[in-house]
Amino acid sequence: MSAPARVRGRSPRSAGFATGLVARLAGTGLALAGLVAGGCATFSGAHVQEARTGEIVVRMTAPMTFDEIAERTYGDATLGRTVARVARLPYDKKVARGTVLVLPTRDRLRSELAVTEKADSHYDRGLAAVDRGNFRQAAESFRRALETAPDRADIRYNLGLALMQAGELADATAELERVAAARPGDADSRYAFGSVLRRRHAHARALKEFDAALRADSGHAAAAYARARTLADLGREDDATDAWDDFLRRFPDHSLAASARRHRDDPGNGSRPGGTGGALQP
Repeated sequence: MSAPARVRGRSPRSAGFATGLVARLAGTGLALAGLVAGGCATFSGAHVQEARTGEIVVRMTAPMTFDEIAERTYGDATLGRTVARVARLPYDKKVARGTVLVLPTRDRLRSELAVTEKADSHYDRGLAAVDRGNFRQAAESFRRALETAPDRADIRYNLGLALMQAGELADATAELERVAAARPGDADSRYAFGSVLRRRHAHARALKEFDAALRADSGHAAAAYARARTLADLGREDDATDAWDDFLRRFPDHSLAASARRHRDDPGNGSRPGGTGGALQP
């Protein structure tokens, strides 16, 4: 790697940090467009300059995971999940080429990590309460987690599910509607919102949500099952029969298949719909 063309207004320590940072970036698919470290420097493959807003701007030149981005940017791959949350992108998917990430400096990221850890502590307590079947306690833990991290859709999703299981349908509807609006292309979110709407007998709206879930994921068996049930709720028996046949054709070995056959063969039976989906892990 060539030496920097110019470094100005920088202490030896901060200059070393910037040089080491760019050294880690060289040849990794990242081009660093801005860094709060004082002054500026040009290296082969990357340009580092002072950013007034106190941010690091990372331009992707190749797909990378968040763990890889965290390793190259902060020297610590374990920060990948925190970086994903700061960027408000899915942690489990690679960041596409051409994406520009605006990230905090190392100190600000550590502050973000402290907030994340506090939220995760309450979130984990909520998940444990769900496992015990204590849905009201779970909802309280999820609410406390949201006080710390109000933008966490995974926490709000599980809060909505816990409230629904606790029978607090109005509050569950409000939470799950927010999640569905924030993640319109997520099948689980649309299915969960449809489930609470169906419990509140808002069948026409529920059907739209189940259709949206299946557009997002045609293999979402629970949404396909719930869609057939909702068509029956609406008195559209022919459509419901077609939906049951389609479900059994596509999911013959699913745990809901026996129930689907009963509904298809005996449309008058009134058993409860399938589950509302499991807890969404972070």
